Amino acid sequence: MRAAAGTVPHVVLHSTANRPTERMDFVPLLDTRRSNPAFWMVLAAATTSLSLGLSMLAGAADPERARPAGDAAKGKKVFASKCVACHKADGSGGVKVTTVATPDWRDAKRMADPKHDDAYLRDCITNGRPKSGMVPWSKQGMKAADVENLIAYIRTFSAGAPAKK
Repeated sequence: MRAAAGTVPHVVLHSTANRPTERMDFVPLLDTRRSNPAFWMVLAAATTSLSLGLSMLAGAADPERARPAGDAAKGKKVFASKCVACHKADGSGGVKVTTVATPDWRDAKRMADPKHDDAYLRDCITNGRPKSGMVPWSKQGMKAADVENLIAYIRTFSAGAPAKK
């Protein structure tokens, strides 16, 4: 069966006698000009969510990909000069600069929490946390590479450490 010019072909279902019995028009699903735009928006959102979820799973399964981009050895030097006063040499924190104590980076459970991912640490280091007394190090001249190195070093505190209850 040939479709007329400018039309979408139809699928023809056959009966047991192999005769055309019903036509099903798939135009509403395939032709974006005639279908519901909300359907395509939901489909696009679902596809994006699925691909993001799969990429996150791939990152979690691949330890090399999950590692911070920085150099922990270089980060240790930055930590010693800028962070020890509030976060202690062992990363245990607990110092109250304001009313909020600095975090314990040895707590593997806390550091594994997605809320405390590298982007969160990067934001804290770069922009600070005025309510807690955290200095915005980017305003103090800290370079992006130093921030990445510092994140890599901070991650070493919880590596292999038991989660606190």
